[in-house]
Amino acid sequence: MYCFFFNDTATTEIYTLSLHDALPIYTTYHFRAKAVDHGPTVYGVDLIFTIPEQPPVSPPNINPIAGARCVTLPVTLQSAPFSDTDPGDTHSASQWQVRLANGTYTSPVYDSGIDAVNLTSLTVTAGVLDHSADYYWHVKHQDNRGLWSEWSMETLFMTADTRVGMPVTVNPDSTEVTFDEVLVDGCTSVRRSDTTPAGHTDPGWWRLGPFVDITTTAMYGGTITVGLPYPDPGGYGYESGYNGLAIYHWNGMGWEEVTTWIDSANSVIYGEVSSLSWFYIGGQQWYARSEDAPVFPTIYVGIGGAFAAVLAAYFIRRKLVFLEE
Repeated sequence: MYCFFFNDTATTEIYTLSLHDALPIYTTYHFRAKAVDHGPTVYGVDLIFTIPEQPPVSPPNINPIAGARCVTLPVTLQSAPFSDTDPGDTHSASQWQVRLANGTYTSPVYDSGIDAVNLTSLTVTAGVLDHSADYYWHVKHQDNRGLWSEWSMETLFMTADTRVGMPVTVNPDSTEVTFDEVLVDGCTSVRRSDTTPAGHTDPGWWRLGPFVDITTTAMYGGTITVGLPYPDPGGYGYESGYNGLAIYHWNGMGWEEVTTWIDSANSVIYGEVSSLSWFYIGGQQWYARSEDAPVFPTIYVGIGGAFAAVLAAYFIRRKLVFLEE
């Protein structure tokens, strides 16, 4: 609220009087003022104003934290506590929405509607969200006067890729991993390295392709079947293949062969283990020349050309010797 008057120097001074916290909201008030130190004056124009009620503050998203990875199902959403600038206002309801990363809130995968029970925390019903998916979510609060806050700023979370069940197969980075049983959700990941892992022996030339480290945050039981793609032998005009193709696993003491079978049609080799760590594929590459595909034909052309040049030089020299005689 502002009060204006002219002082002796004919300049305007402004006084501010804050009454918002002192006066009840949603009420109509009248206001007038007069000067008291410049002789007799009369009150100014009667002003009418109303202090409107304010909506709640838009609540920040708390959990899952923005960008959270490997969130297990079911997912619990949590907002900040209710906040309202109007004295005495209380939290009466909330509304929660979840969308796919490539979806919209006009067609959300979950919408709680007006929820008077789950005010600052909500567990999304089991079966609504999928594993290995990216979601955005937001929430808004309603006060006891029926006013809604703005939607919170949406945040992203990514669900776990290794679900509870038996058996469970995941395919991180072109690697097939099958668990006999998964007891608690988690995420399974793969990293590759052309350098021998620290503390591991170097298999040398026997290794085909990179070392492969497989890890998981899931709790599991039983055995694990691992399928690794092996490289095309690439004969370049030769028949080619591998001798002794096998998959090896680091058991904590050394490399152990764990091969169970080879899918030659899809170039994948499988092994069975009871725990996860580093793997590699070993074997010896071989080549055999195909009858109808000559090896490096340009070599023969070069040899033939060189031989013809030698013969020509020989006969020219013979002719020169004959003429001299």
